[in-house]
Amino acid sequence: MTKKLQGDALVLRNWKRFGRLMMREVKRLEKVVREQDDHIELLERDLLTASMLIERLLKENDMLREMYRKALRREIETERAMNLWGYRIRWIDTGILIDPITEEMTMPDKHEGLPVKGYQPQSQGAVDTVNEHKLTEERLLRHLDQMMSKGEHVYDGRWLAIAKNHFEQGFMALNRAVFKPGRVKLPEDN
Repeated sequence: MTKKLQGDALVLRNWKRFGRLMMREVKRLEKVVREQDDHIELLERDLLTASMLIERLLKENDMLREMYRKALRREIETERAMNLWGYRIRWIDTGILIDPITEEMTMPDKHEGLPVKGYQPQSQGAVDTVNEHKLTEERLLRHLDQMMSKGEHVYDGRWLAIAKNHFEQGFMALNRAVFKPGRVKLPEDN
């Protein structure tokens, strides 16, 4: 029986040693899990901060876009007002130059008509209006060019071409409404 007790005692010691090793391993794993939890918490905080930053940047981007749109709308109004007050605006790369208008810079009240039959002299207001139309038309045509450059797989090119044609015709009609070219007399009308 002594051998059996010795064997049992050896097994018990081995089990105790194994139990201590297992307890150390469990404690080590608990520490790793706590570190991982802390790391996950930090990542979640960073993610929340990043998402708040992205949201703020998107709002600022929207605000800047709106400010840009308002600036574009007011650009022509400002230039026209400055001309009325006796100043000329020049848009340059580094900003805006505002110069007082001198005698040689002033525009005549009437512009001679094109040397084409049916066209007549135009007022500065009519010329300014048509120039505004030309700027709007150019912005619209450039937008269409951007759409066309994306290819047939994004937009229907046939309809884009039709839209471009109609825009060009529409602005031509709009400008004719301002300039009001008259009909010409033919030689056989005498």
